[in-house]
Amino acid sequence: MTNNASPISLVLTRPLAKSQAFWDDLPAHLRDAFRLVLAPLITIEPCNVDFALPKDATVIFSSTHGVSFAPDGEGRSAFCVGPATTKAALANNWQAKMMGSTADSLVVALSDIALPDAPLVHLSGRHTRGNIAQRLTAKGTPVRQVVIYEQRGQHLSNEAKSTITGNEPVFIPLFSPRTARQLANEIDTAPSATIIALSRNVAAEVTDLGVAVQFVADEPNAKAMVTAIESALKST
Repeated sequence: MTNNASPISLVLTRPLAKSQAFWDDLPAHLRDAFRLVLAPLITIEPCNVDFALPKDATVIFSSTHGVSFAPDGEGRSAFCVGPATTKAALANNWQAKMMGSTADSLVVALSDIALPDAPLVHLSGRHTRGNIAQRLTAKGTPVRQVVIYEQRGQHLSNEAKSTITGNEPVFIPLFSPRTARQLANEIDTAPSATIIALSRNVAAEVTDLGVAVQFVADEPNAKAMVTAIESALKST
């Protein structure tokens, strides 16, 4: 799916709804600067999980997907990674508290506070970053991980592949190491591409693509990604 407004293509590889939401939230001057190419490399699907969340449970959410596939919070407590996940949890009736912008910072934060004497459950996807449950359990805070959604890889469309490997300028924001690896598996080179990575861990997955320039967001969130895209655009 494309928007033919500009010779500079912006290829968004997140799951479709996330990509569209990111595009819709971009400032108008940025939307005017790009030709949008929606090319999700991952699709999100719920798991059939036979699991009843205890009424007194406190949950950990490390993504908005976890919130969307979780039951209504009913006023229960939730520890969250990042502002977007925290906002989504609050909207779904969780008493949500942001405990850092990354899985690492959440683990450190939860290791330093007194936690309620109640089940602690990480509602996650099949593929997670940070090994939150395992690390907290090893530190003496038992956490049960329950996988409630799948992240299935998808191939690039022919249009997206030709756009990325062609000679016209193309910007590719990448939000996760897994998506970056999927992209690297799909193509051999991207000679006219500018990669904008959410973190250095993400950028490390695409070092062999021969990209023109790499920009890394100052913080691992959508606001910092928008700022990085603006910086990359000014540099063209």
